[in-house]
Amino acid sequence: MTTSLNFLASLDFHSALLLFWCVILFDIPRYFVSTMVLAFMPPDKLPSRRSAVIAGHNESAGKPAPQRKRRLPARSKITKTLARAS
Repeated sequence: MTTSLNFLASLDFHSALLLFWCVILFDIPRYFVSTMVLAFMPPDKLPSRRSAVIAGHNESAGKPAPQRKRRLPARSKITKTLARAS
């Protein structure tokens, strides 16, 4: 932890820009624009519950939806054999 903090503290402005260019270019504007849209909406058009869809941001991405097994139609001996094998 201390070596990473020492590394960040030793960066000059130009090196920090080169290291964090993707965050500066993509992430900061994404959150800034969505915040400004909600901040400058007229009060009469604000929904009672404020929510914003941020493109590319999904909190539940770590939890995949459960998959159901599909049954194969047993029309021939080959499909029955394949169904038993799986």
